[in-house]
Amino acid sequence: MHYIEAESMRWRDVMRSSKIIFMIIFSTFGLLLFFSNLSAQQTAGELFEKALYLEEAQGDLQKAIELYQRILKQYPDNREVAAKAQLHLGLCYEKLGLEEAQKAFQKVIDNYPEQTEAVKMAREKLSILLRAQAALEKGDKEFKIKQVWTGKGVDGSGEISFDGKYLSFVDWETGDLAIREMATGKNRHLTHKGSWDASSFAFAMTSVWSPDGKQLAYDWENDAKGQAEVHIVGLDGSEPRLLHQVDFYKGWVEVADWSPDGKNILAFILNEAKSWQLGLVSIKDSSIQVLKSFDAVDPFPMKAQFSPDGRYIVYDFPQERESRKKDISLISSDGKKEIPLIAHPADDYLFGWSPDGKWVLFNSDRTGTRDAWIIQVLEGKPQGDPHVVKRDIGLIGSLGFGQDGSFYYSTEGATHDIYSARLDQETGNVIEQPKKDPLPYEGSNFSPDWSPDGKNLVYVSRRGPGKRQSILCLYSAESRRVREFNFKDKFVGFAYPRWCPDSRYILLLAEDFQSVGGIYKIDAQTGEATLLIPEKEKKSYGALWSPVMSLDGKLLFYIHENRSDKYYPVVVRDLKTGKEEEILRNPPHDNNILALSPDGQRLALLLREEENLRVLKVMSIKGGEPVELHRFEFKGRNIINIDWSPDGRYIYFSKRKPDSEGAKWELWRVPAKGGKAENLGLAMPSLVPLSVHPDGERITFASLSGQTMPPEIWVMENFLPKENIKKK
Repeated sequence: MHYIEAESMRWRDVMRSSKIIFMIIFSTFGLLLFFSNLSAQQTAGELFEKALYLEEAQGDLQKAIELYQRILKQYPDNREVAAKAQLHLGLCYEKLGLEEAQKAFQKVIDNYPEQTEAVKMAREKLSILLRAQAALEKGDKEFKIKQVWTGKGVDGSGEISFDGKYLSFVDWETGDLAIREMATGKNRHLTHKGSWDASSFAFAMTSVWSPDGKQLAYDWENDAKGQAEVHIVGLDGSEPRLLHQVDFYKGWVEVADWSPDGKNILAFILNEAKSWQLGLVSIKDSSIQVLKSFDAVDPFPMKAQFSPDGRYIVYDFPQERESRKKDISLISSDGKKEIPLIAHPADDYLFGWSPDGKWVLFNSDRTGTRDAWIIQVLEGKPQGDPHVVKRDIGLIGSLGFGQDGSFYYSTEGATHDIYSARLDQETGNVIEQPKKDPLPYEGSNFSPDWSPDGKNLVYVSRRGPGKRQSILCLYSAESRRVREFNFKDKFVGFAYPRWCPDSRYILLLAEDFQSVGGIYKIDAQTGEATLLIPEKEKKSYGALWSPVMSLDGKLLFYIHENRSDKYYPVVVRDLKTGKEEEILRNPPHDNNILALSPDGQRLALLLREEENLRVLKVMSIKGGEPVELHRFEFKGRNIINIDWSPDGRYIYFSKRKPDSEGAKWELWRVPAKGGKAENLGLAMPSLVPLSVHPDGERITFASLSGQTMPPEIWVMENFLPKENIKKK
């Protein structure tokens, strides 16, 4: 569903921006003139910081190498910076797997003996390389895990090519399908949809390689046509070919693998009867052969893969109709024979089939931690019991096997927690910096909102593999206990809980198991859910956004996408009669947010009027021309939230620092009657959303966890049993 998927993408944008450790910004021309008389040491330091950003934040190792080499050439007398540049040259070469790494580390030791810290690290790195080289010369291949991609742009939705040369992924700056050359770190787009605004809300998702490594099959969501599609594209720059499409209001499709004979795409398919199936989509004529139907409400995330000889398919599936725990089975490629592979009370999900076809790798929590397990399979039958190959590997995403038996995977990446800070009611300044609220399931909580009576905080907690299970939580400020509502029997997903003025009901954007989404009202005492507005009530409707209820509970204000006329109106609905009225027409951009004033007479609106422009306005709930309060440049599609001060005098909003590109967000406020916006002295990795407590002394929000590492791509090597691994 669109707003759930859209919110997920926006959270991915926030998570992706959290990967930046720091950001380098060039001064304006005037500042360059002003600082032109600074020392060579400072100039060398600036170049080093820029190179370090390219290396660690963006992962552009080639450009980083060029800058490090430039420092060594232009500033040899600045020995401290030069030593660090020489050291990081070695680190870049090491990440690229180049032999020059050893020489670079040796130069640090030989040329900069007085630079003790750099020399110490160079000696450690050189020692590791020499030991690895000695082991390699002996033919001793030891088990190891190494990082192969980190920094800006990391994505784990694709697959490694069989030769290990390329990794497919989605570039979320545009939503295009791309490939990364693993040896050089260079990325290349295979689709060219343009910016988000230029192409509406369309993007690539899962992708799988053809057996010859020359093509990719991938999922494509096309909002303009309301279609979930499967495309095929070549690495030669040819135009993508549409293979299969479904109306995403009626079904869905997700690619899983490409058959070894190159004739079919293995896919999970949701048909119009809302039944999930595993089937083959013919490359020749797009016809579908159903292999297996699932009695499951929500099978995702599921994985399926052909055996290397094409005779069998291994797949994971829910143990019961509404269970989030999975087992693993084998099925013959004609769908006639099925054999249980892993049947265990624990949650077991599939990683993949080894290139020799003798081993299946999977993830299990049966020991209390998330471990990587392996089981032998011969002639479509399990051989003996599975055993652990790597303990505590965590909730990782499979990116497939290379031909040498190396297994590539992605870490889960950024997590969120809920924080609160203290405010001075008069000045609005932060008088106590944010502290993490003591809530269970740390790293999984976000989207907080205080009830109008100040007694309860509602928030969402995402748990389980891939954090796909959403729990609605109510934290009592009096008892400090948390009550939970699990809507697994009712909703596929939900987002953006907001209290109604009576502090009894909660508004929620949600999607049910019939793929019908809309605005629901949740009883905070019983958990009963009532649908107020279905998303598809009108054919022109697209996503629904930011619902708020009037103080008397009779009117509902919200924003929706009008697809036929391509604009985003603010709508007021009489909940008794169902009558609706548009009170404002917004430009054709999403990310628009509403907030009702404490007196219930005004609406604050944060609108995305242009691709890189946000505008904060205030208007009467009866309509009329809104008054502009503040506008600012903003690049990206992140949600920016707003909230009123309890006295109605100010509107709080979050704003990303222009010199950080996502590393830090700041808290601001602007007078509701107009005036200068103020920076309140609070900066966090993210501030989404904002909720001011009714006492006016506390502001609560979700932010990226301070100790969280960004998503990364890793490879696990030499873990398969000591047997020759066959080529495809």
